[in-house]
Amino acid sequence: MAGGLNAFVMTVIAMIFAGIGTGLAFAPLANLALRDISPQVIGRAAAFFNSTRQLLSALGSVIVALLFDYMVRNSQLFGFAEENALQPYSPVVAYAAFACLLVIAGCVGLGAWLSREHTKTENETVQS
Repeated sequence: MAGGLNAFVMTVIAMIFAGIGTGLAFAPLANLALRDISPQVIGRAAAFFNSTRQLLSALGSVIVALLFDYMVRNSQLFGFAEENALQPYSPVVAYAAFACLLVIAGCVGLGAWLSREHTKTENETVQS
């Protein structure tokens, strides 16, 4: 493994934080999605929510993988030499990973903005 024990320890620490963040995000998300569902249809609503979450998660993974592959394969378009595109610690891989991170962060930000707008309209409706 490139980087030795330090790289392994840093990867484990990063995965622990990612697991904690995922665990803290999904429970409130399910509560928000299913809070106004009547008890008669809660099973169907939960199945729809989980199916949609899994499907869109897989679709998002494919999109990120395609973006990463496009950036690495077309590295000469971004000013990098093609011969060292997939070498360890290559700047092409770093920039491609950063671009994928920006896409994910942008989607999360868009989702947060859209939910804020929806919550604001919902609160105004309840107050009137």
